[in-house]
Amino acid sequence: MGLSESGWVDYYNRKADELDELAATYESPVPYRRAFYGERFRRTLALLDPRPGERILELGCGSGYYSRAIVERGAELVATDVAHRYVEQARTYAGGGADFVVEDAQRLSLPSAAFDKVLMAEVLEHLPRPADAVGEAHRVLRDGGLLVLTTPSRFSPLNIAYAFKRRVRRYAVNEPVHEFTPSELVEMLRSRFDVHRLEFANFLLP
Repeated sequence: MGLSESGWVDYYNRKADELDELAATYESPVPYRRAFYGERFRRTLALLDPRPGERILELGCGSGYYSRAIVERGAELVATDVAHRYVEQARTYAGGGADFVVEDAQRLSLPSAAFDKVLMAEVLEHLPRPADAVGEAHRVLRDGGLLVLTTPSRFSPLNIAYAFKRRVRRYAVNEPVHEFTPSELVEMLRSRFDVHRLEFANFLLP
């Protein structure tokens, strides 16, 4: 089912209230899930490499797992999400030390050239207009700034398995909205960025 952009906001606010995202992923009682999501988290955070004094923007903070780690490393963080309920969760989980604001990654109200680094972890595939979000990330970065972005690969066995499950179970709302091949992702990014590194975090096993 397709939703309007306002419909997507309502959907993610409801999801934040109905699903314990952290318990389903990074803090799952299932060892495999913790390992699977933990591997992506460790590698993503290593690429971002938050440092004291750096100003970092997180687009799509969700429940705040990355937010807390960035704050703990001493960076100055602005964490955003389009759903106010996720912003509230992230603020509580991270324990302060950052600015948490409701923002649409596709049209930010933040000033240009204001950040050293931007993080978009598992966000791009959920956006109706992903290219606009890439453009906004570029706009708010300073010259020489770094964008670290993760998104599922259309060719991943897990992604293919999820698409099958989605059809069998007839989910009322299909997310993600977009599924990118590696070449499609690079092409989108190269319209704004120099792409220095592309890697895969996991397939069937971490």
